[in-house]
Amino acid sequence: MTSRPQSWSVPISRPSTEGHSLHLTRRIGWTLSPGSLPRLQQLFAQAGYLPLDWEPSGAAVLRTPRAELRAAVDPPKGRFSWRYPNTPGELRALWSAGRPSEITRGAVMMFEDSHGLAVDGLAGADVWHALLADAIAGRRRISGYSYVYVHSNVPQSLTLWHDGHTLLSSPGNTGVPAAPTQLGTFPVFDTSRSAR
Repeated sequence: MTSRPQSWSVPISRPSTEGHSLHLTRRIGWTLSPGSLPRLQQLFAQAGYLPLDWEPSGAAVLRTPRAELRAAVDPPKGRFSWRYPNTPGELRALWSAGRPSEITRGAVMMFEDSHGLAVDGLAGADVWHALLADAIAGRRRISGYSYVYVHSNVPQSLTLWHDGHTLLSSPGNTGVPAAPTQLGTFPVFDTSRSAR
C-alpha cells in the first residue's frame, strides 16, 4: 500500500595527488522513511477520498511543507468517523484504521487517476508528493464517494450507494456456473457508460 524506505548512497571522492582526476575513497548512505499508512488514511479522509472523516485530537497539522512532512512520518493522534450514518455494513466491514484495506487501496487508485499518475494502487513518492501538495493547498475532492455492492444469494441484487443515498437497487446477475463472478471486494477508479 505504501512505498518502501528509500535508500541513497553517494560516493565521497577527493582529488588525486596529480590534482586532475578523482578517485573513490568511501561511500555514505542513508534511508528516508516512507510516509505512514495512518497518515495516508488521515490525508485521504481529509481530502474526501474515503467515506470517513478524520479529526485530530490536538491541534491540526499546519499546512506547511515542514509540518506535513513531519506528520507523514509521525502521524498525529485523532479519530475517524463515518461521514454518513447509513453507510452500508458491507463497506464498514472493510475498514480498519492503520491497516491496509481495499478502501484505502481504492482511494489511492482514485487519487492516482484524478492526478494523472500511473494507477497501481501503491502510495509511492509521486502519490505522496501530490497528496501533500493538496493538503498544503487545502484541496478537497467534491465528487463524493460511491460504493456498489452485489448480493449473490438468490434473488441476486445490486445496490449503488453514493454519499449516503441509495441511488439504484436492481436485480443482479453474478454470472453462470461456467463463468462465475469472482467473489471479493474490488476498487473501481474508472467507469464508462455503455450504449443499449
